[in-house]
Amino acid sequence: MARRAALQAAFLAASLSFSGLMAAPSVYASAETASGGKSAGTEAWEPLAVVRYKPDGAAPAEPWSPSILADDSVLSVGPASPTAEFYGDQVTISNPEEAVVKDQAAYARIQNVPLREAARRFALMDQTRAWAEKNADEEAFAGYKFDHGPDFSVDINVVGDSGRLSPLPRELDGQVEFTPAEFSLTELYTIAEELSLVEIPIVHEQWIDVDANTVVLGYVPEGTSLLDQGASLRDDAAPPPVVTELARRPGVRAKTIDSIAEPAALLYGGLYLGGNGCTSGFGVRSSVTGELGVSTAGHCGDTATRQGILLPYVYGLVANNQDIQWHRPASFDVTNLAYDGVGSARRITAVMPRSGMGTGDFMCKYGNVTHDGCGSITDIAVAPAYVSNARPTFIRANVQANNGDSGGPVYLGGTAWGTIAAKYRLVAAPDAPGDLLFMPIGYSGGINVQALTYSP
Repeated sequence: MARRAALQAAFLAASLSFSGLMAAPSVYASAETASGGKSAGTEAWEPLAVVRYKPDGAAPAEPWSPSILADDSVLSVGPASPTAEFYGDQVTISNPEEAVVKDQAAYARIQNVPLREAARRFALMDQTRAWAEKNADEEAFAGYKFDHGPDFSVDINVVGDSGRLSPLPRELDGQVEFTPAEFSLTELYTIAEELSLVEIPIVHEQWIDVDANTVVLGYVPEGTSLLDQGASLRDDAAPPPVVTELARRPGVRAKTIDSIAEPAALLYGGLYLGGNGCTSGFGVRSSVTGELGVSTAGHCGDTATRQGILLPYVYGLVANNQDIQWHRPASFDVTNLAYDGVGSARRITAVMPRSGMGTGDFMCKYGNVTHDGCGSITDIAVAPAYVSNARPTFIRANVQANNGDSGGPVYLGGTAWGTIAAKYRLVAAPDAPGDLLFMPIGYSGGINVQALTYSP
């Protein structure tokens, strides 16, 4: 605590889809599932079709189950058939276990590893996140990063002696590399929070670089307009005096940036949510009135429709930690589902706290323009320029988003991670898709709603 107080004093004293898989000669689809049964309402649990390579022409002896992950011959996982109605559309519903299989298959394709290896890595990431949450407030813990290279590993930054941290789970033996660091993750968050309160009269954003153990102040050099298509940034341009001064603060580094987060919404109807042209996120419940509704991004217009029916606006916010709004469902039934592809949805049964999200974490999303996709977190504690009085709580990932995706769900398996807030627009190609920025789901509490994790 003394170190943290000294750091603050020094800081403040200074100036401030599974397509693309190779087809097999012979395949079969196993349409059985361990979940079975029928859920409330008209929604039925339906199986996924698990498509496997059959080298010897023999049929499998076992039905579909999570143990199928142990077989490297699995090629892809996809919906068997649409069976339920979700906001007027017929979709296949995946239970949380099946949703995880889909995400593991996406990971296997992206990283070019067998599905069995993808499942092993998912288990290691789960173990790491649980361990990191236990150590989040320890002064020795300086963050972690997953390396998804050919040899998967976990890099953990440590201030001083790693023995001050709780023991690692046995499953992580041989998977972890410790790196010495100057600042704990708690200290970096303190630095980021203080920096976000400083008035900086230029276009800028900030984030935590766990690898470099620093808070990065990214700025657009004076005289460069991010609105000019074809504009270019001068890497050798001298930073403005205010940036130079701020970069002298402990734990702060300044750099030029060639892209900046902008709200990913279109100003015309005809997309998934008519009226504001955005994407719905999660079914939500008001913590004040108990009403049900649906969320989208706060920067989207207040008018939202579905199948021509107005969804009454309740409240929204684009400030501090939030970029979210919610609407009453009119004549639609609200449930805890989220689209994850054409004709496919998954049931949401849990939420991931921001403290459980780290650099390199794998996650997936759905937006009505770029559709389904998966990738890894690249930056944490982002304070985007477009959000009023932005706090360093947003998260950037290397999965594409574009105009019209705003508000869409970010998830892994059956767990809600957040909602799409923005895309990163390159200076030279402002209309192209860019990295995704999302608001962690916990901050929906800022407008007094929580994501549904059960079927009402």
